[in-house]
Amino acid sequence: MKVVLSDLKMYRTTHEGGEFHSEIQLLKPVSLDLSIKRNLSASWYYSIPDIEITARLKPMSMVLSQEDMTVVLRTLSENLSETSDAVPPPPPAATDKSDTVSAKDSQTSHPGANTVVTAAVVETQKSTKLKTTLKLDFKFDSMTLVLYSSSGNEAQLLDSRAEELKLAEFRLGTISTTVQMFSDSSMKASIKLANCILDDKRQRVKKITARMLEMKLGAERSVMVEVNYKQGREGTVLDTLVQDIYLCASMEFLLTVADIFLKASQQGFSTAPKNIKPTATSSKETVPAPPVVAKTEMNVVVKNPEIVFVADLTRADAPALVMTTQCELVMRSDPEGQTMTAAIKDLKVVACPFLREGRRNNVTTVLLPCQVFFQSTQSPTTPQTLELNIHSLTLKVSPIIINTVITIQSALSPAAETPQELESPIPPNLWDRKCCQELKLWFLEEESEENALSVAPLIPQGESLRVDISSICLTLEAGVGHRTIPMLLAKSSFHGDVKNWSTLINLQSNLTLEVHYYNEVMGVWEPLLEPLEDESRDGFRPWTLGLKMKKKPVKTTGLSDEVDYNVPDYKTVICISSKYQLNIMLSKCGLGMLSNLGTAFAEAATQTADRFQKDQAPLVIKNRLGLAVSVLHSETFSPIAKTSSDHRVELEDGDSLNMDYTSSTTGCDQFSAMTSLSGKDYYIQPTPVGHSAASIIPLIKVGRGMYSVVHKDSGVTRYLVCQVYSEEGSKYVKIRSPFQIINYFSIPFRVFEGSTTLGIALPKEEFCVPLGSYRAMLSLQPVTESEGQYEASEGFSYDSVSEHAGQCVQQTCHLSGSPDRVMMVNIVPQKDELTSHGTEEAFDQPYILHLWPTVLLRNLLPYPLTFSLEENRDSAPSTLEEGHSAQIHAAVMDRSRLQLCLCGYLSQDWQGEYRLQKEQDEITFIVFRSVTEGKEEEEEEEGRGATLDIAVHVAYNPGQTVVAMHSPYWMVNKTGRLLQYKADDIHRKHPRDYDMPLLFSFKPRNFLQNNKVRLMVSDSELSDDFSLDTVGSYGDVKCKGRLKDYLVGVKIDASSFSLTRIVTFVPFYLLVNRTKHIIRVSEEVQEDWTEACPNQVAVPFWPEKDSKKLKVKVEGCHSTPHTINFHQQENCLLLHLDNTLGGIIVDVNMMEHSTVIRFSDYHEGAAPFLIINHTKDQTLEFHQSCSERRDSNWVADEILDLSFSSVEENQPSTQKEKDELGAGEAVYYTWTEPTGSRTLRWTCGKHTGELQSEEDMLLDVNEEGKLFLISFYEGLQRVALFTEDSRVYKLLCESEKAELAEQEISLSLRDVGISLVNNNTSQEVSFIGVTSSDVVWESKPKKKSRWKAMNGKDTAVLERHFREYMESSPVDHLILGLENNLQVSLTPSGADMRVLHPYDSPLRRNFLPAVKVEYKVSARQKAYRIQINRIQIQNQLSGAIFPYVFYPIKPPKSVTMDSEPKPLTDVSIVTRSAGHSDISRIKYFKVLIQEMDLKLDLGFLYAILDLFTQENISTVSSEQEVELFKKDLEYLKTELNHASATDTSPISLYEYLHISPIKLHLSVSLSSGGEDGNKEKRETEVIPVQSLNLLLKSIGATLTDVQDIVFKLAFFELKFQFRTTQQLQWEVIRHYSKQAIKQMYVLVLGLDVLGNPFGLIRGLSEGVEAFFYEPYQGAIQGPEEFVEGMALGVKALVGGAVGGIAGAASRITGAMAKGVAAMTMDEEYQQKRREAMNKQPSGLREGLTRGGKGLVSGVVSGITGIVTKPIKGAQKEGAAGFFKGMGKGLVGAVTRPTGGIIDMASSTFQGIKRATETSQDVESLRPPRFFHEDGVIRPYKEREGLGSQMLQKIENGRFAKYRYFAHAKVNDSDFLMITKSCIFFVTKGTFGQLTCEWQYCFEEFTKEPIIVEGRRLRIEAKERVKSVFHTKEFGKIINFKTPEIAKWVLTKLEDARESLPKY
Repeated sequence: MKVVLSDLKMYRTTHEGGEFHSEIQLLKPVSLDLSIKRNLSASWYYSIPDIEITARLKPMSMVLSQEDMTVVLRTLSENLSETSDAVPPPPPAATDKSDTVSAKDSQTSHPGANTVVTAAVVETQKSTKLKTTLKLDFKFDSMTLVLYSSSGNEAQLLDSRAEELKLAEFRLGTISTTVQMFSDSSMKASIKLANCILDDKRQRVKKITARMLEMKLGAERSVMVEVNYKQGREGTVLDTLVQDIYLCASMEFLLTVADIFLKASQQGFSTAPKNIKPTATSSKETVPAPPVVAKTEMNVVVKNPEIVFVADLTRADAPALVMTTQCELVMRSDPEGQTMTAAIKDLKVVACPFLREGRRNNVTTVLLPCQVFFQSTQSPTTPQTLELNIHSLTLKVSPIIINTVITIQSALSPAAETPQELESPIPPNLWDRKCCQELKLWFLEEESEENALSVAPLIPQGESLRVDISSICLTLEAGVGHRTIPMLLAKSSFHGDVKNWSTLINLQSNLTLEVHYYNEVMGVWEPLLEPLEDESRDGFRPWTLGLKMKKKPVKTTGLSDEVDYNVPDYKTVICISSKYQLNIMLSKCGLGMLSNLGTAFAEAATQTADRFQKDQAPLVIKNRLGLAVSVLHSETFSPIAKTSSDHRVELEDGDSLNMDYTSSTTGCDQFSAMTSLSGKDYYIQPTPVGHSAASIIPLIKVGRGMYSVVHKDSGVTRYLVCQVYSEEGSKYVKIRSPFQIINYFSIPFRVFEGSTTLGIALPKEEFCVPLGSYRAMLSLQPVTESEGQYEASEGFSYDSVSEHAGQCVQQTCHLSGSPDRVMMVNIVPQKDELTSHGTEEAFDQPYILHLWPTVLLRNLLPYPLTFSLEENRDSAPSTLEEGHSAQIHAAVMDRSRLQLCLCGYLSQDWQGEYRLQKEQDEITFIVFRSVTEGKEEEEEEEGRGATLDIAVHVAYNPGQTVVAMHSPYWMVNKTGRLLQYKADDIHRKHPRDYDMPLLFSFKPRNFLQNNKVRLMVSDSELSDDFSLDTVGSYGDVKCKGRLKDYLVGVKIDASSFSLTRIVTFVPFYLLVNRTKHIIRVSEEVQEDWTEACPNQVAVPFWPEKDSKKLKVKVEGCHSTPHTINFHQQENCLLLHLDNTLGGIIVDVNMMEHSTVIRFSDYHEGAAPFLIINHTKDQTLEFHQSCSERRDSNWVADEILDLSFSSVEENQPSTQKEKDELGAGEAVYYTWTEPTGSRTLRWTCGKHTGELQSEEDMLLDVNEEGKLFLISFYEGLQRVALFTEDSRVYKLLCESEKAELAEQEISLSLRDVGISLVNNNTSQEVSFIGVTSSDVVWESKPKKKSRWKAMNGKDTAVLERHFREYMESSPVDHLILGLENNLQVSLTPSGADMRVLHPYDSPLRRNFLPAVKVEYKVSARQKAYRIQINRIQIQNQLSGAIFPYVFYPIKPPKSVTMDSEPKPLTDVSIVTRSAGHSDISRIKYFKVLIQEMDLKLDLGFLYAILDLFTQENISTVSSEQEVELFKKDLEYLKTELNHASATDTSPISLYEYLHISPIKLHLSVSLSSGGEDGNKEKRETEVIPVQSLNLLLKSIGATLTDVQDIVFKLAFFELKFQFRTTQQLQWEVIRHYSKQAIKQMYVLVLGLDVLGNPFGLIRGLSEGVEAFFYEPYQGAIQGPEEFVEGMALGVKALVGGAVGGIAGAASRITGAMAKGVAAMTMDEEYQQKRREAMNKQPSGLREGLTRGGKGLVSGVVSGITGIVTKPIKGAQKEGAAGFFKGMGKGLVGAVTRPTGGIIDMASSTFQGIKRATETSQDVESLRPPRFFHEDGVIRPYKEREGLGSQMLQKIENGRFAKYRYFAHAKVNDSDFLMITKSCIFFVTKGTFGQLTCEWQYCFEEFTKEPIIVEGRRLRIEAKERVKSVFHTKEFGKIINFKTPEIAKWVLTKLEDARESLPKY
């Protein structure tokens, strides 16, 4: 039978009014040939199959757009959904290639399947011969599918086939299918797909290639996909092979195509969603499976696919990631079980240009080929076991890779539309009653029928998984483009075991980690994260981190009856911990490298790929010798773009040669191969033309080397410098002569040898003098454009210059024609640092000549300045803009005068004159006189014209004098009033409208004293005097006027160049209007209104009376003006306006220099309450309880006045204000009297009560279940809900309930050490240790799930007894009664110990880790706890003045005995989500920081600064200076309110936030300690130090050594405030930094500051309240305790800190009180002192001398202490005790009389006090690191550190110059010390002093040292005898404890002798 189908077409049309419109063709004509042969005598004739079908489908092409597909699919789904049981045929379009295959297959095998069934029934199993029942051959020539994107508009159907809409074309190549079925129901099938091509046909998208999917090139012969399927008696086998496929994963295109299919299927199947993807039935399922699970085997092989990820198709060189791999997957399942193995071989990812052509050498490997092996086995009886093995994973990350990945990612994720800033419009009729249901609140919804699902208990199945990754190597590479160099190398391995992962998971794993970085200077790898010393062998092991994860059922504790918790069923705990010390080594080199890497990667992340296209060669050689050079290079390099014959390349002068590393064969372990780079393989050897070759130059290290060559004709030896430096990961090698010129003039110079020009030295560039002429006589000639030509200077030569290194050599160039006009060139020669030299004998030192102009004039005034030289009268004066600087080339020191003119200051010009002279003071003054337009005579009458003092700062650098014109103060007037400043004999007026700064200066003769100024505002009197020097400190000044007092805020800021202080005067009260309305305010008693317009800058407001209240009127609002208090903090107070305007919000923000009253528009959550009456029929009445706001902290007399007035005025008003709310209604409520009390009274039926806006309530009124009042937050809005429905009440209680954690993550690190090393000097500068605590004993009292540390006394006793018990090597338990009424039971293993009396609980011995972070989370609650136990910073430099820079101070003994140990920093946070919104409420946020000590000496500071400042960044360029100056000027112009508008961080509600006070002891020493050779250099070079010195000089303050002064910074607290994260950060930083700055001025510099430096007490008007408490009194609750308190309904101690409020001493119980009294004085003594202090803020000094009786009484008791203490001490401890007691007595004497607030004089005493108290408890964490001679940093070895430290100390440093090699212990007091040249025997004396018994140098050995009798080392050497005649043999024998030590010493000795230089 033959069936031929030809020209089948398919159209889509629309049917309207009985006609068809606009047909659209979907299927181009298609033809099918089909022939069927049947075997009629099938029962006996077997040689042909029963049925044979051959079919061939001619090429078929379809055209579809999105609408077409939608229509087709819709038609199908509608037709099928009526008979939905029919099997839906697949839709015509297949979604992707694999589905296509399967769809065709399923289509053709349906009839076959039926046949099989019948055959199986009929066929009896007699016949032995197998016969074929069906043979099917189906050939599908090709199928083309063209997709069009949707045109979007149905009306334009006609052109929906337009070319520009064409989207993609699919072409499936030949598909051939053969199926054979046999009579025993077995079957064979195979499908082959030759090729599949997908093209991108979009026209508007420019692209370099359209091909998206195809066979790989060169693989045309093979088949792309082949599927073979066999099914037989013994099971089924499926083999799939996919090979040579190329897929360009252009994400954007693939997503577009997929999108069409998805959209169409969504719209098409919207009626019948069941049939969305019928195509995806795989060929396996279409055949009915035989009933028994026989064996099935499935093999999938994927060979060499190439998948390309690319972001930008428009460029051939776009960055792309290419992935290639081989993978095999075998699945077998049989009755015994299932196994599955998967192997991925050679998974490799490279980054390269998109098209193949560009790939030749631009390939960067991202992932080196790696092997993955996975195996899973499972049998019916045993649980599943899995194993995953990855041998080695090597990843490379370089900027170009990051850039590629990011570009691809950004193409993937469409750019999020930036949300429009939505002005939250005021909801119309904000104050109207609304119906409850309209609000759509979740808790008022009707109850939906939902059953609580009971959680099925989890039963562990016992499955397990092992993961092994034996090595992970990650390298970060730097460089431009594809040629990159590894910079950072991390090596790690991972082993993990997981059990029961589907149920109660239990994971245990270990991760090891080592990180190295590449030191370019040395060319070696150095550790960054150091491996740990392995004591057992002489090696290192990597640092390991353990990770455990467990899920366990929660046991409900006995708490549940009284505590209302939400308890989860299961809890997952993840613990990450390390038992080992984490050592991080940061060296100067490493820091530089990290910052470079950081910038490179950051750039890569931000920039598009263009910058990464240019490839920078990894090695560039520049020839700057002045003659041609031929370069011989090693085989490891290959030149780029130049030809080399025999590894030799010719370079002309000025040429560069780019070289690449030849790809070396990768070693077995890349890590070790990389860490051992050797210089032997990387070198060049240059030969200058006409010279002999230089020696070989290794290119591993960075630096400058010196090499000699011989000139062939003359035989002169010349030297050349080879300078290797690295930039952006590339190395540059510059070959030049040893003489280099850098020109700092703004004009170029010609360089002459005799009369021949050698070249031109351009400004700011290096000029290398040619090799042949650097010994000759040279001269310079300036190249100028202007009139006249300068002649060449006198000559100079290498020899003449090299004598004056670092000094200035002057050259003069005369102007041709007028010889008296000269240009001076200052030459400063500097020796170039050499790192290596290839020659032994003396050589020519390299020099760099810096050419400087004589004078640089800087204009640091905010006005332009013109200048001219007096001798150049004829030329016009030059103008210098503000902030700019100019070189004055023709100036001559001590001869020139500058004529200066200041333009436009106070709208006139001013003239002055300055003489350039040597050796002047650093700051001098010149007088400018005003140039008025008027005549001379008028001036005479006035006396003289106005004058102006301008300061000049002169810096004499070698070579250049910098003259900076500045004014010490810029006064900025923002008050809107006339200001006048008065000092000794200066009186300046500052007009109100002058917005530029007024230049102010004290009289030059008083300049360096502590100057003060007084202020007048408009018509007021003079204020008290105040200082203008305290930069960074803000305050206010009061000027009394006739009618009113003026308060002016003063802000003092430093300028960017630190010579000028910017003093800004602002009005104390500011109005800021952020609303859209005009707002007018006036004082309560006044009638003149101040107006603030919308979006205007802040408006000054000057109150006239002391009413402290403000009336507010909003334009357009007809209600009466509101009254607010503006002298107390107000946060988000909503004013009730009429319905047209809604409301506005007022914030009053008080700072020390101003009070800002801010008006803003209503936003959600601004109203204090949303009141909802959810009762059936009750009416709710409510009103504000009392209209005066009584603050508990007002002083009594004020309260009296006010309360009388309030009774009279406001009695009637409260009656009217009652509001009613009907049942089922809701309304927003805000305070009707903003100044009144903030309590709401309510009445509902017969119930009444009160509501506060700052507390949550869950109240069952009168406990009778009739009315419930719930007050809580829903999002930002507080809701007060009155309801009678107990369901709603329960629902809300449930939602507000405290929750136990469902998941916990804890991280604990035992120890962390950071070592700071300076490579250049090979010194360890500092070691920062974060250490764990000593032993603590913890018990677990009843009902608590937490361990609690016991107090100091108990711990000490327990520890002592435990040690004794363990030393007796116990076997049994021991029950001990201890002296402090404790009875405990101890066990030998340390497990199961208990406290028996006074309470019964488990006991354990533990320690607190250095860093501990806990994070617990449940549905609505998160808790964090961060603890840092102790940080100690050590100064590791030798001869340090303070060896310990920073450490926490231990609290006094009396305190530690009775309290548990506290970490240095403890942070505890609990947050809840508010209702069903995602806004977080921070319930509890507390930070507690203990007392600290900081001791700095200058040497240490310099060393640290030196470490962190990179070499080349030291100079700020002139452009940057101008930029900074502009910023200063802009800062002046900024408006009064500079709130950041860019703050996008989310807003949160902080219910309680408290950061404890900070108490810091500071000591500073100005001597640097140790041998500090380059001290002078330091003071001029280190920038921060320079500007500090400048600042102090200009203030006239001097720094002196300070000893132990105490900073006390008051705590920071917020309660119920909304803040964004950014606001909060700023506030906290400002809070502490302002106090610290002020205290710094007072304590360290002795200056006066505005306001009170100790923010410890607020003004008396608000009641005396202490804001400081000793940190060790602070109490902090862990998150769990807080939550528990919440649940038990206990109000947490508000303030949470003992001592937060005055009078807190009463709360400090018993012993604690003793401890406090020991340190401070009694509370009342302090209180009196404080009050006394407060009354005379005029000067602290008088305050202290006036101390009065309190002081005297203190002194008396103190002095008696001095007498009695030593006597008691002597009775106890003898002589030592006497002195100790003496110290203690002195301490008492000091603390009593001067405790209180502050005293300068006592600081010396305090030095003594500290020494007596804390010197013993700080110990060194580890000795400084030892460096080998090569200066390479190696992993730290404690032994080497100890040994070299010991060597320094022997006999007070007698042997300090020897190089340490090794040492060993002979016995407890003797050591053998081996150095590089000799051997010592050292003994330790009784007082720990070390002496050398004997020593031998290695040369004196007469025989090799040997070991005799196992452990004796025998050394024979010459006897050192005086007599000349006989030297007899002499020896020593050293007895070691064990033979191993002896052997070790012998090998070390041999090593040391081998390393001796051989002569």
